[in-house]
Amino acid sequence: GAHAFLADELRPLKALLFTSRKATPVVIEALSADEKLWPHIRFGVAKHTDKELTARFQITEVPKLVLVCDFHRKPNGTLAFSRLTYLGQEMNFLGLRSWLRERVDAHLADPGAWVLNSSSSMEDDAIEHLASLVEAGTVLVARFPATIFTEPGSWDTLRLINGGQRIVASGPVQRVGGFELVPVEPSGVVELSSFALLQDLPPYQQLPYGT
Repeated sequence: GAHAFLADELRPLKALLFTSRKATPVVIEALSADEKLWPHIRFGVAKHTDKELTARFQITEVPKLVLVCDFHRKPNGTLAFSRLTYLGQEMNFLGLRSWLRERVDAHLADPGAWVLNSSSSMEDDAIEHLASLVEAGTVLVARFPATIFTEPGSWDTLRLINGGQRIVASGPVQRVGGFELVPVEPSGVVELSSFALLQDLPPYQQLPYGT
């Protein structure tokens, strides 16, 4: 089942494609055979009709690829994980392979960069709370490697940032296409769930500054 797939410890990263197709998409078969990817990523396919999974990963449209890391059950019984969502405009082999290879390289360089302060993903109420605190001048820190996009709804990449880098919001959060997006200085937008407030990080952590 999905839980066993996500909890498998042999390959720490899981790529889950949400799709409406009945057969396994060829692009997933090709990616799972890529020599740079398969030793580190386990690939899976989820149907868009799976209400539990689509709700857990906040999937509002398909196709959508989600990369999951550190999936586990916390002592209180709730499930926790870190996730990154591919926001490229085209779900083609070259685009997906490039994005996944970047994520693998980042994970190999520093597995802890996926999450700075917690191994769990941000739940809806946590995202809403964080969104209420963000305004022009708010300093946010990337919880893991993240993308700065050109503008809301575009998903064209402006630049990439590493886990631990800081950004400054230029305005309040905007909800576009089911995503909470933050405009940042000097330009671009980021997905809010990839960031934490600077003040929420443990005081003993030394984080690099970057833009």
